[in-house]
Amino acid sequence: MTRENETLPPQNIEAEQHVLGAILLDGEILPEVRAILKPEHFYRNGHRLIFEAYCRLYDSDSPIDILTTVDSLRVLGLLDRAGGPEIIAGLADNVSSAARAPSHAKMVSAAAYRRRLIEVGHSISERARDESQPLGEITGDAIAAIDEATGTGRPRIEIISAAELDRMDISK
Repeated sequence: MTRENETLPPQNIEAEQHVLGAILLDGEILPEVRAILKPEHFYRNGHRLIFEAYCRLYDSDSPIDILTTVDSLRVLGLLDRAGGPEIIAGLADNVSSAARAPSHAKMVSAAAYRRRLIEVGHSISERARDESQPLGEITGDAIAAIDEATGTGRPRIEIISAAELDRMDISK
Protein backbone atom coordinates (compact mmCIF):
# COMPACT_ATOMS: atom_id res chain seq x y z
CA MET A 1 0.00 0.00 0.00
CA THR A 2 1.42 3.38 -0.95
CA ARG A 3 1.47 6.38 1.34
CA GLU A 4 -1.07 8.06 -0.97
CA ASN A 5 -3.51 5.17 -0.47
CA GLU A 6 -3.21 5.62 3.29
CA THR A 7 -4.22 9.29 3.27
CA LEU A 8 -6.67 9.70 0.40
CA PRO A 9 -10.19 8.36 0.86
CA PRO A 10 -11.31 5.76 -1.69
CA GLN A 11 -12.47 7.44 -4.88
CA ASN A 12 -12.73 6.86 -8.61
CA ILE A 13 -12.70 10.24 -10.32
CA GLU A 14 -12.42 8.74 -13.80
CA ALA A 15 -15.51 6.61 -13.23
CA GLU A 16 -17.37 9.69 -11.93
CA GLN A 17 -16.39 11.59 -15.08
CA HIS A 18 -17.44 8.70 -17.32
CA VAL A 19 -20.83 8.41 -15.63
CA LEU A 20 -21.47 12.14 -16.03
CA GLY A 21 -20.19 12.14 -19.62
CA ALA A 22 -22.37 9.14 -20.51
CA ILE A 23 -25.45 10.91 -19.18
CA LEU A 24 -24.60 13.92 -21.37
CA LEU A 25 -24.43 11.58 -24.37
CA ASP A 26 -27.69 9.84 -23.52
CA GLY A 27 -29.89 11.34 -20.82
CA GLU A 28 -32.21 8.32 -21.00
CA ILE A 29 -29.58 6.30 -19.13
CA LEU A 30 -30.12 8.43 -16.01
CA PRO A 31 -32.87 6.28 -14.40
CA GLU A 32 -30.61 3.23 -14.57
CA VAL A 33 -27.69 5.19 -13.10
CA ARG A 34 -29.94 6.69 -10.42
CA ALA A 35 -30.89 3.20 -9.30
CA ILE A 36 -27.20 2.72 -8.43
CA LEU A 37 -25.97 6.19 -7.42
CA LYS A 38 -27.06 8.96 -5.13
CA PRO A 39 -25.52 12.43 -5.35
CA GLU A 40 -23.59 11.87 -2.12
CA HIS A 41 -21.75 8.93 -3.71
CA PHE A 42 -19.69 11.34 -5.79
CA TYR A 43 -16.35 12.18 -4.19
CA ARG A 44 -15.93 15.50 -5.98
CA ASN A 45 -18.48 18.09 -4.94
CA GLY A 46 -18.55 19.52 -8.47
CA HIS A 47 -19.53 16.11 -9.84
CA ARG A 48 -22.24 15.85 -7.18
CA LEU A 49 -23.65 19.22 -8.24
CA ILE A 50 -23.62 18.23 -11.92
CA PHE A 51 -25.39 14.95 -11.16
CA GLU A 52 -28.03 16.80 -9.13
CA ALA A 53 -28.52 19.18 -12.07
CA TYR A 54 -29.03 16.20 -14.40
CA CYS A 55 -31.61 14.78 -12.00
CA ARG A 56 -33.50 18.09 -11.80
CA LEU A 57 -33.50 18.39 -15.59
CA TYR A 58 -34.70 14.82 -16.05
CA ASP A 59 -37.41 15.19 -13.41
CA SER A 60 -38.73 18.31 -15.15
CA ASP A 61 -38.75 16.55 -18.55
CA SER A 62 -36.02 18.88 -19.82
CA PRO A 63 -33.28 17.61 -22.09
CA ILE A 64 -29.91 16.89 -20.51
CA ASP A 65 -27.15 18.53 -22.49
CA ILE A 66 -24.29 20.92 -21.95
CA LEU A 67 -26.38 24.07 -22.35
CA THR A 68 -29.27 23.01 -20.13
CA THR A 69 -26.89 21.73 -17.45
CA VAL A 70 -24.84 24.94 -17.47
CA ASP A 71 -28.00 27.03 -17.36
CA SER A 72 -29.50 24.97 -14.53
CA LEU A 73 -26.37 25.39 -12.42
CA ARG A 74 -26.04 29.09 -13.29
CA VAL A 75 -29.62 29.83 -12.22
CA LEU A 76 -28.91 28.28 -8.81
CA GLY A 77 -25.58 30.08 -8.48
CA LEU A 78 -23.72 26.74 -8.51
CA LEU A 79 -21.93 26.88 -11.85
CA ASP A 80 -18.55 27.92 -10.46
CA ARG A 81 -18.75 25.37 -7.63
CA ALA A 82 -19.48 22.69 -10.22
CA GLY A 83 -16.30 23.59 -12.12
CA GLY A 84 -17.69 25.96 -14.72
CA PRO A 85 -18.93 25.41 -18.27
CA GLU A 86 -15.55 24.10 -19.48
CA ILE A 87 -15.64 21.17 -17.05
CA ILE A 88 -19.18 20.27 -18.05
CA ALA A 89 -18.39 20.57 -21.75
CA GLY A 90 -15.38 18.28 -21.35
CA LEU A 91 -17.22 15.47 -19.57
CA ALA A 92 -18.32 13.68 -22.71
CA ASP A 93 -14.95 14.04 -24.48
CA ASN A 94 -13.62 10.63 -23.44
CA VAL A 95 -16.91 8.74 -23.48
CA SER A 96 -17.87 7.00 -26.70
CA SER A 97 -21.04 5.32 -25.44
CA ALA A 98 -23.45 5.52 -22.53
CA ALA A 99 -23.74 1.72 -22.44
CA ARG A 100 -21.10 1.31 -19.71
CA ALA A 101 -22.58 3.98 -17.44
CA PRO A 102 -24.17 1.46 -15.04
CA SER A 103 -20.85 -0.37 -14.70
CA HIS A 104 -19.02 2.88 -14.01
CA ALA A 105 -21.77 3.91 -11.59
CA LYS A 106 -21.11 0.72 -9.61
CA MET A 107 -17.43 1.68 -9.39
CA VAL A 108 -18.38 5.11 -8.00
CA SER A 109 -20.79 3.49 -5.56
CA ALA A 110 -18.14 1.01 -4.38
CA ALA A 111 -15.71 3.84 -3.60
CA ALA A 112 -18.44 5.70 -1.67
CA TYR A 113 -19.26 2.51 0.22
CA ARG A 114 -15.60 2.14 1.22
CA ARG A 115 -15.47 5.77 2.38
CA ARG A 116 -18.53 5.20 4.54
CA LEU A 117 -17.08 2.04 6.07
CA ILE A 118 -13.90 3.93 6.93
CA GLU A 119 -15.98 6.65 8.65
CA VAL A 120 -17.90 4.04 10.63
CA GLY A 121 -14.67 2.24 11.52
CA HIS A 122 -13.12 5.45 12.85
CA SER A 123 -16.22 6.15 14.92
CA ILE A 124 -16.24 2.62 16.36
CA SER A 125 -12.53 2.89 17.15
CA GLU A 126 -13.00 6.17 19.02
CA ARG A 127 -15.86 4.79 21.07
CA ALA A 128 -13.98 1.59 21.86
CA ARG A 129 -11.12 3.62 23.34
CA ASP A 130 -13.50 5.26 25.83
CA GLU A 131 -13.43 2.81 28.73
CA SER A 132 -16.33 4.56 30.44
CA GLN A 133 -18.77 3.26 27.85
CA PRO A 134 -20.31 -0.20 28.29
CA LEU A 135 -19.02 -2.79 25.81
CA GLY A 136 -22.52 -3.97 25.00
CA GLU A 137 -23.62 -0.48 24.08
CA ILE A 138 -20.55 0.07 21.91
CA THR A 139 -21.05 -3.30 20.24
CA GLY A 140 -24.74 -2.74 19.61
CA ASP A 141 -24.10 0.72 18.22
CA ALA A 142 -21.25 -0.63 16.06
CA ILE A 143 -23.49 -3.32 14.59
CA ALA A 144 -26.22 -0.75 13.94
CA ALA A 145 -23.73 1.66 12.34
CA ILE A 146 -22.33 -1.02 10.05
CA ASP A 147 -25.86 -2.12 9.22
CA GLU A 148 -26.84 1.45 8.34
CA ALA A 149 -23.66 2.01 6.32
CA THR A 150 -23.98 -1.18 4.31
CA GLY A 151 -27.73 -1.44 4.05
CA THR A 152 -27.34 -5.21 4.25
CA GLY A 153 -29.47 -5.83 7.32
CA ARG A 154 -28.52 -6.94 10.80
CA PRO A 155 -26.03 -9.81 10.94
CA ARG A 156 -27.83 -13.12 11.38
CA ILE A 157 -25.38 -14.48 13.93
CA GLU A 158 -24.20 -12.61 16.98
CA ILE A 159 -21.53 -14.58 18.79
CA ILE A 160 -21.87 -12.65 22.05
CA SER A 161 -24.93 -10.55 22.78
CA ALA A 162 -24.56 -6.93 23.86
CA ALA A 163 -26.00 -7.75 27.31
CA GLU A 164 -23.51 -10.59 27.75
CA LEU A 165 -20.65 -8.23 26.95
CA ASP A 166 -21.84 -5.78 29.59
CA ARG A 167 -21.94 -8.59 32.20
CA MET A 168 -18.48 -9.90 31.32
CA ASP A 169 -15.64 -9.07 33.67
CA ILE A 170 -12.80 -8.71 31.21
CA SER A 171 -10.55 -6.74 33.53
CA LYS A 172 -8.90 -9.93 34.85
